[in-house]
Amino acid sequence: MHDPSHHRRRVLVVDGDDAARDGFVSALETAGYDVIQAWSVVQAMRLVLSARPGAVVLDLVLPDGHGIDVGMAMRAIVTTRRICVVAVTSTASSIALVDPDSFGARTILVKPVSPRELVACVAECFADAPDASPSSPRT
Repeated sequence: MHDPSHHRRRVLVVDGDDAARDGFVSALETAGYDVIQAWSVVQAMRLVLSARPGAVVLDLVLPDGHGIDVGMAMRAIVTTRRICVVAVTSTASSIALVDPDSFGARTILVKPVSPRELVACVAECFADAPDASPSSPRT
């Protein structure tokens, strides 16, 4: 049966680094989220439009462009502008150089990101949505 609120618990993880992406996916799935993944700007935009996640974990540097471009494109589209973005970067200087508000990010986390920190930031994305919290963690 289709759960109309299901997309609100869905998280899209976008990262060109397989190990980082796998770690983010594992942490979020363990926390009970429905996770989909992409490793490029093109894939990210396709999934944002088709899967309608409630949150996006978005690396700022992708193989085919910048995560900032994904965030800005999401803000330009009426149906995706309210999707919560948690940006990640491997470059600490990105935090000083990039304003998260400029591309709709709630925050920018510096890799390596602890699973606990990632899950806490994603949980904040869903805090305002009733009945959108994940089910109890899987064991």
